[in-house]
Amino acid sequence: GKDMADVIADTNGGGVFSKDSEAFIYTRVDDNHRPSKLCLHRIGETGADRLIHEETDPGFFLGAGKTQSGDWIVVDSHDHESSQSWLLPADDPDADLIEVSARETGVEYD
Repeated sequence: GKDMADVIADTNGGGVFSKDSEAFIYTRVDDNHRPSKLCLHRIGETGADRLIHEETDPGFFLGAGKTQSGDWIVVDSHDHESSQSWLLPADDPDADLIEVSARETGVEYD
């Protein structure tokens, strides 16, 4: 590999690459260091990153990971007793999020 000149600010360091490694999906933190925005950065591009999803409830935290197959990016929003999940195709990070589990107070999904 090689070091890239890309800089991603206001993140907690986590994120996942699209299937072709041309895009990086990451969470941006707010002033309270809460991961509240899911963004897409195109590798090598200097323009503003695209906002995929914003968590507006100040008690919830966003995260992203990949399925074992690498075909999907799993987006999770959770607090200490509830969660909500979406999927994003790893080969099409510009697609809309697909909700797979709705937010319900007291229900957490793994």
